[in-house]
Amino acid sequence: QAEDGIRDSVASRGLGDVYKRQGARCATPAAWDGNLPETVAARDVAARAALGRVDVEALPGARRFDFGGGDAYELLERDYKVVGDRLWESSLVLALYLRAKASVAPDGSVLELGAGLGLPSVDVSRRLPTATVTATDALPDVVDHLRLNADRVGASGLRAATLDYAERPAPGAAPDVVLGADIAYLADHAQALARYLAGLRPRLGLIVAPTTRSTLYDLAAALLADGADVSEERYDLLSSASGATGAENETRHAAHYRVLSVRYRS
Repeated sequence: QAEDGIRDSVASRGLGDVYKRQGARCATPAAWDGNLPETVAARDVAARAALGRVDVEALPGARRFDFGGGDAYELLERDYKVVGDRLWESSLVLALYLRAKASVAPDGSVLELGAGLGLPSVDVSRRLPTATVTATDALPDVVDHLRLNADRVGASGLRAATLDYAERPAPGAAPDVVLGADIAYLADHAQALARYLAGLRPRLGLIVAPTTRSTLYDLAAALLADGADVSEERYDLLSSASGATGAENETRHAAHYRVLSVRYRS
């Protein structure tokens, strides 16, 4: 493709078919450490319509995101010790998806689980300052770093909190939207996440993971068993840059992702 980005790769054939398939189980997410600069665009192939794009630049100890029109900011990364210290592709997919789909109302409430750097929730908070946005992670030092990033980029309304959804029961008041970017990469994570979402019963849950993450099948099966409505969209994440030959838009990276939309009947 001349224009790289997130594109809808395959129409879902139905969850009864999708979640019977098998895949390799991965214990940890795969890092995205591409050369720079990167250009990533959201594109729906079926509709042949671009949904948005972002330039991602790696700086010393940070990533810079430029969505165009002066909408740019940096998130600090840390020396890699835990998964929450770095940017992962799934969070970029989720941030672009939220921009493209307008999934959050201006006065809505959002909860991100296992947020790490918190790109999706930080981006929502910057764009929708009247929304109630809470970004959580199980590790207190990751949460402290997330709070630092939010303050630096003007997402001052974002609340960062320590939360291990595998150990804490879901509170009574449900947010409108719950977000998760590749947070169910172990089988017990998938079961715990399903239980937590069933306890919350949000208006919408959006869970993103690579297509190689077979635990997403476990998650969907558990959600369906709990009475949720689950639908799936698939995207290709393509990045491009000027390569060694100097050719513009040389595709250097492609990955495939699923977005699960979870809804509960009232």
